[in-house]
Amino acid sequence: MNPLFGTSAIPAGSCVLTAAFTPSNLVITGHETQDIVITVSLSTNKSFEWIDYNGNKKWDALSGEPVVDMGVRGMIPIIGH
Repeated sequence: MNPLFGTSAIPAGSCVLTAAFTPSNLVITGHETQDIVITVSLSTNKSFEWIDYNGNKKWDALSGEPVVDMGVRGMIPIIGH
């Protein structure tokens, strides 16, 4: 679900991944004199899901079983310079 639906353009009911900048917060003042580099580590662990029409727990693409989710499950942002 989208925990930010009140302030984002992404509709309520949509899936959204959020993460915290740790150990320090990301602060942009508008007076930066250097580039801010953000490295993001993404996890897609067990993120492939489909509708298993025949219940065999295997994706049968040729039988028309549609994919419903291939999304990211975790994110770790790291701030560098």
